[in-house]
Amino acid sequence: MLAALIAHESVHLNAKSDLQEELRATIAEIKQWDKNPHLNSEHPLVLRLNNLSQLYENGGPAAIRKKIKDNEAYERL
Repeated sequence: MLAALIAHESVHLNAKSDLQEELRATIAEIKQWDKNPHLNSEHPLVLRLNNLSQLYENGGPAAIRKKIKDNEAYERL
């Protein structure tokens, strides 16, 4: 779990990211997460990572981009 978060954060180069940077960071996070067997846990972070992994598997980068754009936390990107 920690490795996936570090992979995500290591992509951010600027104090303020844009949509493309957030997309690259999220995909890096997913790819790191997918290197390991997925945990069977109800922890919110595990659920989030498993959800993102499944979304990426089914819809690729376009699905992740839509997820980011639809998230209120990223509405300014």
